[in-house]
Amino acid sequence: MTATATLDRFLSPVREISPAVAQQLVDFQLDSATQLRLDDLAEKANRGELTSDESSEYADWIEKLDLIGIVQSKARDAIRNSCR
Repeated sequence: MTATATLDRFLSPVREISPAVAQQLVDFQLDSATQLRLDDLAEKANRGELTSDESSEYADWIEKLDLIGIVQSKARDAIRNSCR
């Protein structure tokens, strides 16, 4: 089984959550301090100026933000499906 298929199977219960909870997941945003830090890391990455520690921090955030995005996508699907 691929990693994507495993993640999809793991997140399948998200389809069963209430529309209210799904909307909370969709509405989630980073706090302003975290967003500023990520913007700074992204700018440094684009310029090739990340330190080793910053590179690890940025990679860690990218992984977590990818997962958040996937969960939010599943939550949007749950909202759409609840309207049917």
